[in-house]
Amino acid sequence: MELALAGGLLAALAGFAVWSVVQRFWHLVVITALALALMPLLASMVTSDVSRYLPGWWFRDGIRGKDDIILASVAATLLLAVLFAAFLFATGRAVLRLMR
Repeated sequence: MELALAGGLLAALAGFAVWSVVQRFWHLVVITALALALMPLLASMVTSDVSRYLPGWWFRDGIRGKDDIILASVAATLLLAVLFAAFLFATGRAVLRLMR
């Protein structure tokens, strides 16, 4: 239950970040491309195995719940990539506005 709640909160945060940044359709395309580019970096450095960061009782079978760990790791990698991509896009757009 806690794992689903954490995943839902992360999904809501990523969705809100994208919603607040996007003004045109091509912004979604840029954010998607950035997220795809960030996924290997995040998967290797940050979210490769979320069982290191979360307590064992969050998973259905404890720390042996390999299915939950894999799904949580994939979801965290995907959602964090979208969140960071939205942040990078918003930062880039702000820098471009300041340079004008």
